[in-house]
Parts: sequence; C-alpha cells; structure tokens
Amino acid sequence: VSGEAHTALFGVYFAIYFGCRIINMLFWKWVLVGRMREIILKPGDPRLLCSMHVQDEREAFESIFKVLHGSSLLNVFLCTLGAEVSLDAIITSTAVTDWDFLRIGKEAVIEGAFLGHIFDNFSMEFKNVEAGPGSKVGIGAHLSVSECSIGKRSYLA
Repeated sequence: VSGEAHTALFGVYFAIYFGCRIINMLFWKWVLVGRMREIILKPGDPRLLCSMHVQDEREAFESIFKVLHGSSLLNVFLCTLGAEVSLDAIITSTAVTDWDFLRIGKEAVIEGAFLGHIFDNFSMEFKNVEAGPGSKVGIGAHLSVSECSIGKRSYLA
C-alpha cells in the first residue's frame, strides 16, 4: 500500500474517530446531564460526575479544538453544548467550560479562563458568567466568580 493510501486511510480514521468522540460528548451532555441550572452540587452527586465526564471528553482531544479557536466554528460548537455565544465573538482561550452558564456578547474577546463554577466548602457552585458586548477577558484573567458579569466594552486584565 502506497504512502498516499496510508494518508487517505488516516484521514478516514481521524474523521470517524473524532466524529464518534464528539457524538459521545454531545450524548453525555444532552441525554445524561441535560441543561444545568444554577445549583450547588455536593460531592458524589451523579450530575457532577456526568458533567466532569463531558469536560474530560473535551480535554481528551483539546488539540483538535485548538484548530477551532478564534473561529466561528468554536462558537457554534459551544452553542451546541449550551452556551450563549455570539457568532462574532472571538474565543482563543482553552479554559472555557461550564457551557450552560456562559453568556458571551457580540464582539467580545475571551483570551483568559472563563468558567461558570467555583469550589466552596467541599461543594461546587454553578452560576452565570457573562461578558457583555465588546468586552475583553485578557490572557492573564481568570473569570470564575459566581454571578459575575463584565459590562459592555469593559476590559478584565
């Protein structure tokens, strides 16, 4: 078998494998976890374990998502996971999680960590986090305070 055939077979394998991983992640998210609401989860809660599995799936092929960073395809993918993301927002961070709690406005730029949870007293608290239109979360910023909202055209360094 020639080298070109190996390359073609690898491309087919790649598409099938990662396609199945994405379907698996969406299955866990929407069938087993569902849309999460503001909640405090205690250790051992099955919703917390399922949510962590979805995060693990995403982290397992993080290199694939790095290709999407900064593009509208990543915004569409985050929307399929439950986030409210404007298509013209720019997301270059790899630390964008807890999708059901994220609201990213038009022309917002997310370069730092953008999380919808905090740990407090051996439990995990999920609350909404919002970046208003035209706002920017800089590279060194870590936005994970519950019920946090940065306003229109603001900058968090």
